[in-house]
Amino acid sequence: MRFANIFKTTHPLTDEIEFEANAPETLIVHVPYPMGIVIKNTSTKPVSQIKLKYSPSAGGNLYGYKSFSTTDVIQPKSSEKVTLMIISRRLGEVDLGRVEVSLNFNGKTYEKQLLDLGKTNVVPPDTDVKVDVSNTLQSGIENPVKITFNNLSDFECSNIQFKTNFTELIKCDNPTGVIDSVPAKSSKYTAIFITPRIASEVDLGNLHTSFESNGGVVKKEPIAIGTYDIEDGITQKPAINSENITYNLSIARETEFYQGFIRFKMSVTNTSSFMVNNVALEFDFDMYSLRMDKHEPDYPIKNGKILLGNISGNTSKTIAVYFEPMICSKNADINCQINYKDAKGQPKTAHMNTKSIRVVCPIMHTDSDINIGRLKELIENLPYRDSKVYQVQGGFDAEVLKIMSHEVVQKHDVKHIRTLHTKNSKALEIWYYGKTKVNKHDIVIKISVSSETQSIELFAATQIAESLTGVLAEVGRELMSEIESKTASNGNIQQVFNVTVKDSIIQRSNLLSSCDINGNCTGDVVIEDNLVQHSNVGFNVESKNSAIQKDGIDKIFCVECGAQLHKDMKFCFACGQKVNGNTEPNSPDFRHYGV
Repeated sequence: MRFANIFKTTHPLTDEIEFEANAPETLIVHVPYPMGIVIKNTSTKPVSQIKLKYSPSAGGNLYGYKSFSTTDVIQPKSSEKVTLMIISRRLGEVDLGRVEVSLNFNGKTYEKQLLDLGKTNVVPPDTDVKVDVSNTLQSGIENPVKITFNNLSDFECSNIQFKTNFTELIKCDNPTGVIDSVPAKSSKYTAIFITPRIASEVDLGNLHTSFESNGGVVKKEPIAIGTYDIEDGITQKPAINSENITYNLSIARETEFYQGFIRFKMSVTNTSSFMVNNVALEFDFDMYSLRMDKHEPDYPIKNGKILLGNISGNTSKTIAVYFEPMICSKNADINCQINYKDAKGQPKTAHMNTKSIRVVCPIMHTDSDINIGRLKELIENLPYRDSKVYQVQGGFDAEVLKIMSHEVVQKHDVKHIRTLHTKNSKALEIWYYGKTKVNKHDIVIKISVSSETQSIELFAATQIAESLTGVLAEVGRELMSEIESKTASNGNIQQVFNVTVKDSIIQRSNLLSSCDINGNCTGDVVIEDNLVQHSNVGFNVESKNSAIQKDGIDKIFCVECGAQLHKDMKFCFACGQKVNGNTEPNSPDFRHYGV
């Protein structure tokens, strides 16, 4: 945000009272801006009964409020600073309005002195929309139009809506697209499938984009998608003859990374004039490389096949299938056979072109630590970020889950940076930094544990999307397995997919935001430790010894820092003191208290 020069004015009845205000040159729509106003008393007498009233300009759609109160008296040769919060709900040039000031000076009351704040330009959050269309569009079959939303701003954008206005020469069953949310400094994409009706030069029209940011809706200027030459996609038209009926199924597919999964979008189009029946998708993939987790819409499954049902002539059906990578691979192939029956009831088959999936589980080799300042900078700049959220339905214990999560992440060659928690211990964050061994790419990992929502969030930020999916898949799988095997959850841990539910669980304003670049934290946030040990930390937390079953278990404390320990811990999680495997009650290394 840019600032104009500070302007000054004096009270019309006395030049010994001065006002200063720092008016912004630009405002970001829907974002509150703190405007400082300084009242200076350069006289030898006090100023009292100071009142300020903000009056926004008509039609500016501006809102303002004071977030403070002034002192009753400004002493001679001193000043008082107050802050006015202003927020604009529309774009373009706006008049910032004025501040009405009244005060008492030298026994006289001066009223209705207006401090004009001038004009400013209100701009949207910095975002960019890119549209990718194949240069070889074909008529009669579905073609993907890929739409990428780049969020370059410092604020999360959500409910991102795309709407197209294709002409009648383009058939599109769903001319809209939606992206749930895009965090700051990151990007996501979706696709809209179109079917050109004729082989000719066709203008694809405009793309309209809107999104929510900071509680308000922002509409971008329409983007011209462009004009494209359409090739003939169906060289032979089916003869309309009961004795000679042929069928053509067109399959289009696209993939994207989502919460550690491969979201595989597939559209099946019946390009003939006749209905095809009992359409079923039979996927073929390496079950040791990928696992099919779920699909949307929730079509029924029978004998391992997804049943799409009937598809009328010249229409299509689309499905999104979520594949979880079981191991990293440069080429994990997904094949699909489409089984269906023609109008005569004869069984037919069609085959989708093989789609190769690349998932990178980066090998990490991290030589050095980083400080909180560098950590905050990486979170701002790394382009790809996402998270997995798990809810633990039974046997939730934040301390045990913290230890397990730390053990899982430390199996990889990463550096533990900081552990932060709230003073009431209801929320904590463990931050890690890593570097890939081959490409020297930076990776940030965060484990969040919340007692209020009984959830664990695994967050990662990387330089390439394939690494992001690999990290979330590999660490998430290890984390889930560790919790289920060593706690009393009894398999009652589930990943949260619903975006609305996920957003309500995740603490979007993370604890790290309360700490400055030097590691000084304010408010309710406390730095718990600065652990030095980074690899082969064997906590070996068994369910029978965990704090989940608290009855009859003694409390053990580290003599170095006083932190509570769990039996069989090899390091104190709070200070890094080595336990040497001895946490017996009479050990000289530990204080021991019965429950």
